[in-house]
Formats: sequence, structure tokens, C-alpha cells
Amino acid sequence: MQNQLKPINSSDGQFQDGNPYTGALGTVVTSEWLNGVQSAVQSTQRELLKLLQDSKQDPDSNRDDQLLQAVRNIAWGGGSKPTTLAGYGIADGASKTDLQTAINNLVAGAPGALNTLQELAAALGNDQNFASTITNKLANKADKATTLAGYGIGDATSKTEFQTAIDGPVMAFRGDLLEKKDLNTLRWNGWARQPFNDPAAPDQNYPPIRNAGALIVQHSDNMTFQQYQTYNPQDTRLYFRSRYGDAWGAWKQVWHDGNFNPDNKADKATTLAGYGITDAPTLEYVKRSRGKKLFTTDGAFTVPADVTTIYVSGTGGGGGGSGKSTSSNPYGGAGGGGAEAVLAKEIAVKPGTSLTITIGKGGAGGAGGLAGVSGGATSLGDLLTLKGGGGATAAGDTPNAQGGIAGGNGGNAGGDYASSSVPGSGGGTIFGAGGSCGANGVKGGLYGGGGSGGGNTRFAPDGKGGDGANGFLLVEW
Repeated sequence: MQNQLKPINSSDGQFQDGNPYTGALGTVVTSEWLNGVQSAVQSTQRELLKLLQDSKQDPDSNRDDQLLQAVRNIAWGGGSKPTTLAGYGIADGASKTDLQTAINNLVAGAPGALNTLQELAAALGNDQNFASTITNKLANKADKATTLAGYGIGDATSKTEFQTAIDGPVMAFRGDLLEKKDLNTLRWNGWARQPFNDPAAPDQNYPPIRNAGALIVQHSDNMTFQQYQTYNPQDTRLYFRSRYGDAWGAWKQVWHDGNFNPDNKADKATTLAGYGITDAPTLEYVKRSRGKKLFTTDGAFTVPADVTTIYVSGTGGGGGGSGKSTSSNPYGGAGGGGAEAVLAKEIAVKPGTSLTITIGKGGAGGAGGLAGVSGGATSLGDLLTLKGGGGATAAGDTPNAQGGIAGGNGGNAGGDYASSSVPGSGGGTIFGAGGSCGANGVKGGLYGGGGSGGGNTRFAPDGKGGDGANGFLLVEW
């Protein structure tokens, strides 16, 4: 047979694929190696064909058991394992039949003494191993005894072992626990009674309630289970715990219809309303109230993260009041208008958005004989615009209401000198009243209020109208 085929010429003796992306080449199969494969196959074929020839078989491509049959033919001379000496080709060995024939001939041709032996052998059943048979039978006899161990019986249980066994799984009554006994040390199966309250103490690892009762213990190997039921019929309580290894769990109480009423429990919910709670703020309210910023001058507001709704309160600037008339009998000026206002207006926003804030200025009051200036608008980006209050028109020389007040409340009418009429008050807003009447106009109150008109008295040299109040913006989220 040819020597072992050499491995392929590669770093690990294995065929390798090429990789066009990395430029790695595949394994190159040489003609020398292929010729070696061909030679090895042919050499092996010659060996196998020789084996088939020796077993008197012709090659058959449709069979796959010819090699097995050849081995059997050569080793056993056929298709199965021999069962006789002749089957193995052994010619110098005596078969069982040969031996029995020789013994029978020997006994039959012996003198009288051997005839006696023949009779004895027949009586003993022709047992050729009679001595061993008797010895073996005697070995199976036991001396009389009074215990299982004395007879060598190992698959039965003694009375002591049986009692020990039933002390384990059988829940037998173990008596009363009359003295303090650490329950951690009780590792048997059964139940016991604790007739007194005092020994049932927590420092002895009883349940937290100090009460007489019954203890059930179930124990096996590294686990112990205990139950303790108190005796009080009006307030029976049941506790349980367990041990694994050296670690005991805490006592747990079992709830029942005597100490638990489902009608007094609320179903689980995810909202305050689900639990019927009405005196606590909702998450939406908390979100709304968690921050606020007041603007009284121009600025910018950046919407905080996670905030999608803001609540805006504010007003524009109040209108200025007009001055008194310039006639010899002057009439009071009209009051400026109050600005547009909102309170906690809800506006949707996007987190991170920057909103430009403009605060409306109060309009200036007019000098004697002149109209007031309208207030400026307050705005929050392009989301909200609050108009300013209108400026009061100039006072006339008739005792009628003075000034048309755009965007706000009208002022009181001016009167002539003889009737002592007062000038008009400024228009108010929800955040501030209009300016009150006086010798000269008064500025609008707090935020967005209109200024009052100039006074009608001759002793007021100017009789100027009051200025409107500035606006503001409050953003809450």
C-alpha cells in the first residue's frame, strides 16, 4: 500500500477560498498533489480488490457489503460467527460430545468398584461438581438468630428504624410546648400545642402576636416549613414561614374574611381619579405649576424640555388721557383706554422653542388741548398679541363726554367750570384700574390701565392727561 498522502500546500494544511475583495488567493492544487491522490486511490483499490479475490467475490458496484463479507469469509469461513471448534478450523480439540462419550465408555468398562461409583453418581444426579454444589448450598444456610441483622437481611426495616421513619413524614402530635422553646430548633414532622401566651414570645422566634396556639412543622433535609395558628376563636390568626439551609424567612400572616374586607380596598388604578382622590393636584396641574416667569420688559422665553403647554396672563399698555381744553372755561380731558388682557390662556408649544416677548408701553398723556397717545401692544412670538389701550381724543369746549377711547373703557365726561365737572377717569383692566380724576391726569394703575384726563380747574396750569400703565406678560408651565 502506498505511503500516507501528503497534505495540501497551505499554512494549516486545509483548502482555502480566495477573497477578491482583499486580494487573498485560494489554495492552488498542483498536478503533483492530484497525481499523489490518484496513486493513493489506485493503491487502496488494489488492496481491496485483492481482499475480494481471496474471499472469492467479484467486484459489484451495486453492493456496499462486499468488504464486510470478505472479512467474514476469511475470518470465519462464512457469513456468521462459528459455534463449533470445527467452525474455527480447530482439529486437535475435544468437543463436549467427545468428552461425554469417553467418560461413558470409561465408567461402563470399569470393574465393580467403579460400578458402585456409577450408581452413586447416578444417585447424585451425575453432578460432576457435587462437592462444590454441596459447599455452595451450605453457604446459603444461616445460623438461627433473633434479629434481621442476625440473618443478614438488609432489605427490611427493624422496629426501631420503622419508628424513626414514621416520626419523619407522619404528622404525629408532639405534645405541649410548656417551656420557652426556640422554634428555629424544631426540625421534625408533626404538630404541637402551645397552651400559654407567655412562652410564645418573639425572642423565641414565634409570630409577632404573643398568643397561645398550635404549631405545625414539616421538615426534610435542608428545608423546614412552619405554621402557627392562634387559639382565640374571635380573632384567629394564621402565620407561616420557611427555612432553607441556615436562613429562616420572616413570619407572614394569612389574610381571611375575618381580618380582610375587600369592600374597604380600592382597585388598583393609575390616576388620582381612578382612586377617587379629589384633594390632590393632578400631574397636569403640577406640570402647569412647576415654573413661571414674569416679563415687564422686552425679552425672550425658551420653552423648557418636556413642556408642550404654557399658560399665559398679560395685558398691553394702557392709553394716555387727553389734556384739558384751552378755553377760558376749560373742560376736563377724557380718560385713556384700558388695554386688552388675558388670564391663564392655554397655548400649545414645542420644547426648546425660543419665543420673542415684546411688552407694550403705556401711552403718554396729552398736554392741555392735546389727545393722549395709544398704548403699545404686548406679544409672545407669533402665538399671542394683546392690543394696547386707545389714547383719549382732545377735550372740546362743550360739557359733553370727552374723547373716544379705543380699546378700553370710556372715561367720565368733562364739565364746564360753572358745573364743576370732573375730568374723565382712565379705562381699567383685570390687572389694574384706570387713573383717577384730579387737577392733572393720573397714570393708569399697575398693568394696562389708561391714564385719566387732565383737570378742568383754572388753577391747574397744565391740565395734562395721565399716562397709561405699561403692560406685562406672565408665562406659567
